[in-house]
Amino acid sequence: AHLISDAVRACFRWTVDVALALMTFQELCARTKQYKMEYEREEAEKARQEAEREKEAKKAQEATEHAQKKKDADAMMESLLAAEEKSKAKSARKLEKAKARKAQKKDADA
Repeated sequence: AHLISDAVRACFRWTVDVALALMTFQELCARTKQYKMEYEREEAEKARQEAEREKEAKKAQEATEHAQKKKDADAMMESLLAAEEKSKAKSARKLEKAKARKAQKKDADA
């Protein structure tokens, strides 16, 4: 009877140990799943932030390019205006020279 009692106690202890081990294992699985979800959430947030940073960088790059194009266009416009002024001045000088020659020719003929 003593032997059976010891065997029952040992079996009971083993059952309790197995039950505790299973509970611990389930808890470990639950924590692992929770950690995995948190990790995935953090990775998704990092990816979103990176995409946002890239979008902002692209916007800044486009703004810089636009400003450079505007600056180049303004410089070209100034160059064209300067060339036009130069051309007008040259034409005016030619006209003055032609008038002066005409006047000299008239004086010479008179």
